[in-house]
Amino acid sequence: MLKANQKYVLKNYMLQEAILLAQKGDFSMVQTLLHIARKPYDELPEFEHFTQETPEEYKNIGLSCSS
Repeated sequence: MLKANQKYVLKNYMLQEAILLAQKGDFSMVQTLLHIARKPYDELPEFEHFTQETPEEYKNIGLSCSS
């Protein structure tokens, strides 16, 4: 099961946060998400909060390809 289902799935609200920070010159979230995307099946305890359900306030955020 662990080999078939990745632990980390990038979600729209995470990407939106990374975009907003990058627009201000802070690419730390981009680097974090890139690290997670490269190892979606690994145990990464420091990023465990990214495995949680999407917070209610972010459930309707949508991104377009141009984002």
